[in-house]
Amino acid sequence: DLHDAGMVQFFADLRLTLESIEETHVGFYFRMRNFDGDLAAGSHVGCAIDRGHAATRHQILNPVVVELIARMKSCHGDVFLRPANGEAPRCIREDIVSLTPRAVVVHRPTEYDELIARHGTRGQAAFFLSSRGREIEEVESRHARQLAAMTAVTSSLPVDWRRGIVERADLPRFLFSPEDVIIVVGQDGLVANVAKYLHGQPVIGVNPDPERNPGVLVPFAPEAASHLLQHISDVRRLPVQARTMVQAQLDDGQRLLALNEVFVGPASHQTARYTLTLADGRSERQASSGVIVSTGTGATGWCKSISLERHSEVSLPNPVDDSLAWFVREAWPSPATGTKLTEGILDIQNSLCLAVESDGLVIFGDGIESDFVFASWGQRLQIHEAAVKLSLVH
Repeated sequence: DLHDAGMVQFFADLRLTLESIEETHVGFYFRMRNFDGDLAAGSHVGCAIDRGHAATRHQILNPVVVELIARMKSCHGDVFLRPANGEAPRCIREDIVSLTPRAVVVHRPTEYDELIARHGTRGQAAFFLSSRGREIEEVESRHARQLAAMTAVTSSLPVDWRRGIVERADLPRFLFSPEDVIIVVGQDGLVANVAKYLHGQPVIGVNPDPERNPGVLVPFAPEAASHLLQHISDVRRLPVQARTMVQAQLDDGQRLLALNEVFVGPASHQTARYTLTLADGRSERQASSGVIVSTGTGATGWCKSISLERHSEVSLPNPVDDSLAWFVREAWPSPATGTKLTEGILDIQNSLCLAVESDGLVIFGDGIESDFVFASWGQRLQIHEAAVKLSLVH
């Protein structure tokens, strides 16, 4: 996987061009080789015969060879320094070559942005809100707090970091890199939106409006986030909490990740029919309004509401627990369907299996209905803890 090869990514930033570079009177010539299959990808920096090189012009090139080797399935490459006197190459790994972190700031348009996009002018937006008993000043105040938080974050980034800004709608098209630091400025749900696109990158949640947002996943006030960013010396030493995620996978290879919960059910207000099977072999045909499988992070939301309503004795997991809670919604008893297996806990080694017996069921995560997987009659669905976790800075 070229995306996971650290050294390949490094040279991708150089646009893989063949260039001569002059640095302190030493000429370097970069080239890439061995891109096929699972071989090593590498670059070679050498000198010409008689210590001459185009990049040095009238200078003399010190005969030092640097070889950069990156395995396709490695996240970091080895760096070898081979002296000209014939001594054995010396591995210096990341001490010489490393990628500067990239700060990716994730946000979503404010209500004010959406009103202006819809109505064109502030005056028209104000008239629309007044017809519904609201004042635009309240919306503008929240918009200003969001902008202030964005400014505090972006102005505090280390000067040598690369940076990018992404709106929520563009997340499916954005390519995250292993060296990214994700900074989410907004509500808790925005962290859940971005979590399924990550693979262990640290996430810093910034709450621009603590009076309105609970801040469970965005615990940092803008000032605290600014202080944290200004004093980062090593991204790898950021204190992170590894939050469990849930994965749903169909037998055709389609899969979906979620931070809070996965819902399986009908696309409309109809009945979902399936056979539910547990890891211990117990099985039951059911007709219900759907199944929810929740992580410890989601146990404070939709899952908790179900648990409280039915006075469940199932102990809901914590955000870092390697377990999931599952509930069947409104199971219907009939001669062909049962209601005995309607809740429980899945540990890290177990899955919940559903064999679809409806014309079609949808699977979506974290309440985002537009991002769904469709399961047709006869397909089998496995729901279990995901291998990847959210690395939330705390």
